Amino acid sequence: MPPPNHLHPNHLYKVCCLEMIARLSEYIDNDLDVEMHTTVKRHARVCPQCDIFLKTLQRTIDLCKHLETRPLPEFFSQKLRKKSWKML
Repeated sequence: MPPPNHLHPNHLYKVCCLEMIARLSEYIDNDLDVEMHTTVKRHARVCPQCDIFLKTLQRTIDLCKHLETRPLPEFFSQKLRKKSWKML
């Protein structure tokens, strides 16, 4: 039986994927230091699932940037104002 702190290689890979996913927003916004940015970039090159996740997130952000903005309906704005006053 392996020692309790022994990690299967697949487990390490999944942890790396989870770390990458946790840092994707920072990666896309260029808010990571050079070393971590390089680590995320390299991981995406070798991990098809994370590469797809990254590309999907980037595409979603690009699509959202081009959405038409619309004013909120007045009833919703009033409801929102009431709730925000209650929070203060």
